[in-house]
Amino acid sequence: MNWFYVENNQQQGPVSESQLEELSRAGRIRGSTLIWRQGMPEWQPMQTALGRVSSLAPVAAAVPGGNPAMAACVECHRMLPTSEMVNLNQNWICPHCKPVYLQRLAEGVAPAAVGILWRSKNQVVSRSEAPFPDRCFKCNAPAHGFKVKRKLSWHHPAIYLILFVALLLYVIVAFCVRKTATVSIPLCEQHRKQRIWFITAAWLCILGGLAVLILSAGNSSGALAVTGLLVIITGVVLGVTKATLASAGKINGDLVWVRGAGKPFLNELPEWTGPNS
Repeated sequence: MNWFYVENNQQQGPVSESQLEELSRAGRIRGSTLIWRQGMPEWQPMQTALGRVSSLAPVAAAVPGGNPAMAACVECHRMLPTSEMVNLNQNWICPHCKPVYLQRLAEGVAPAAVGILWRSKNQVVSRSEAPFPDRCFKCNAPAHGFKVKRKLSWHHPAIYLILFVALLLYVIVAFCVRKTATVSIPLCEQHRKQRIWFITAAWLCILGGLAVLILSAGNSSGALAVTGLLVIITGVVLGVTKATLASAGKINGDLVWVRGAGKPFLNELPEWTGPNS
């Protein structure tokens, strides 16, 4: 059985389970190190995935260029001094998330994975289907478990040049060369309601514009036709700019650069130090 693990914010492996144990004895990985194998829904701490606790002490998450006394909360992923946190079951927990974490343990639910999200300028760098922290993607407020699953797609920007030749050709080529990744976007109650409002408003504009176009066809009214088209365009723009939660800035292998996160959410993530191309 082959396993992958996270070391210095980079995926390593594959290695066998016996090799994982050797790495643990050598001190390179610990019970809190994230590991994954085919068939697992998400990355998990080694102590959780293997069903036993490492004898080694937990180590604070590494922050590039930062203070080694900082750690990432396993629930919300915020970087805080370890002096302000508690360590439970070899996981660092901030005071705010302690009740949620204890509830997860009582229910037998594995804690959220940590160390697999980064920020790169105004984008979130993540692995496809990696769990996001339980914080609103827009404002970083508690999301209370609510997430919107989205399948993002991306292709090289040069493909847009085909639009100057033929729209149909662009659609075919873009579909064939696109890369996809799945993310689950957490949202607080306020942004949930806001998103529903924008989606509703967008559809009302589109449907209302179509109704005006049909009416203009019956009355042979050019003014009504123009009005209907403008209302439809307004609905489309509203849906694309306001109702869209996230989009892919780039997909490279199993990594996806996710656009649309708010600054409060981004500010809590460690800086991406890997290649940007």
